[in-house]
Amino acid sequence: MFSAFASSWAPDDDDPFASPAPGGVGDRAPAWEPDAAAACCRGPACGVAFDTMERRHHCRGCGLVFCGGCTEGVALMPPAWRERDPQRVCDACQVRLAPYQHAWAESRSNATRSNAVADASDSFTRYCNSPLRFTLGGEVRKAAYTLQNLFDGVNFWERDAEYFDQNVAHADALLFVTLAKVAFIGGVTGGTGLLVARLHDGSWSAPCAVSSYGFAFGAVVGAEITDVVTPLDRDALGQFMDPSASKLSLGASVSFAFGPLGRAADGEALVSSAGAASSTTSYSQARGFYGGFTVEGAHVYVRDRVNTRFYGVPRTPAEILCGTAPRPRAARPLYDALDRYYAERVDRYLDDVFERRTTRSSSRDAHSMTFNPRATSDNGATFDPRASREASSGVARLGAGAVGDSLLRPRDRPSTDLAKSFREELVLDDDDEDPFALPEPPRLPSPRPDPDDEPEYVEL
Repeated sequence: MFSAFASSWAPDDDDPFASPAPGGVGDRAPAWEPDAAAACCRGPACGVAFDTMERRHHCRGCGLVFCGGCTEGVALMPPAWRERDPQRVCDACQVRLAPYQHAWAESRSNATRSNAVADASDSFTRYCNSPLRFTLGGEVRKAAYTLQNLFDGVNFWERDAEYFDQNVAHADALLFVTLAKVAFIGGVTGGTGLLVARLHDGSWSAPCAVSSYGFAFGAVVGAEITDVVTPLDRDALGQFMDPSASKLSLGASVSFAFGPLGRAADGEALVSSAGAASSTTSYSQARGFYGGFTVEGAHVYVRDRVNTRFYGVPRTPAEILCGTAPRPRAARPLYDALDRYYAERVDRYLDDVFERRTTRSSSRDAHSMTFNPRATSDNGATFDPRASREASSGVARLGAGAVGDSLLRPRDRPSTDLAKSFREELVLDDDDEDPFALPEPPRLPSPRPDPDDEPEYVEL
């Protein structure tokens, strides 16, 4: 069929297959076959006739006309064609261009482009995040503006900033979604965003595009736009990595907004069709004219086409969020905003919590370090409880002090085998004392009975 078309194809331009570059790839974009010249699909094993229901689709690789089923694949075009987005191609062109895709993605995809947010003084841009973006580069800028608004701005309030910091301090992943809500008793919600995950080395993964839309019902009226930052644990993150499972969010929300000022608090359960479930909470900034309490349900899903358009090649959510996909240059504004936020807000919050716990624990120990005459040993002898407390906290003093090990951040947490490893490396003589041995509580002798305290027996 293609040979018959090639013999009748006589445009002014050359045949796209007649002047290939090294490797069989054309050095310039081909001319498109006119729609009137194609009465049926050019697929070798297809031949379906075009009509009102079956539309024509041009392959960007060869210019021929195919049906939708024969042009389901996408591929990056040669760099000489000056096209960064993956284009729709037929099955034959997808096979022909496949050997070059990864090399072109590393040099010509949208992920390699420079990306930047507007200056902090540009208040209009940072407060006008759109709930709908069609590119992942736009989602990166939107998430960076969301974090920037958590530092300062007209909607920033220092007294409740700690709630934001506490919410994301120990998150395994962060979900950024800008939601638009319009409701009067009942209403609809919808928006787009991205998801990033914490890797094992503490860095952030490449971004993954997501979207959410649903309904709301309750005592509510108005319209608002909310920049939602939701912390996720490993269970919730695993649900997004499963491409075959549908994700449903069910929960409740309380929100009030007046102009540029507003807050929204959400609690929801993320349920997957695979059977997994997890709960999340979020405390977010909002703007608009809105108020009320709602029960909400939404469908949350990964935007595979947006991810492919950004990375140049198809990427699964697991590849993106587990670190297989390299950190893109176009996501630099988001990484800078995350590093700044965690360094200036979250780490400071954790340090304050650690200091308060340490001070409280030290004060409690100082208050309780008094001799208690009512404390007795098993044999009835009295003893000082300080010795027992020091003995029980001997290992903790190696690194954690009077505060429990669970209060320390992962990078500050001491190894539980610290004393054991030291003891194995230390060779002691018989007369030496083990420096890691816990002190024994003092055992005082039982007091001698006083003859005056003997009970008197009355003869009956």
